[in-house]
Amino acid sequence: MSGYAQQDAHECFIALLNAIHKSARGSTNISCNCVVHSTFEGQLQSDVRCERCGTVTNTLDPCLDISLELREGQNTLGSCLKRSVANLLAAHANEPI
Repeated sequence: MSGYAQQDAHECFIALLNAIHKSARGSTNISCNCVVHSTFEGQLQSDVRCERCGTVTNTLDPCLDISLELREGQNTLGSCLKRSVANLLAAHANEPI
């Protein structure tokens, strides 16, 4: 970990997850079912659209955390998180569970 900036908390969180993962029961490199992955793992979907033909390519990448941008004037972290969750739920409202 380095410096005294905002990303220090994120680096600490990832370091803790990695340490717990290494010592957790069920920890593997393939299809891991340890406590870290069963609690925090998700998938990040990236959509890229070709400007020429309009073809959309989707990519799913595993992730343990998501970085959120906090812009000035957006009251509090809590309100930002509520809006982000509401936007995610609205975007995926018609998908089967």
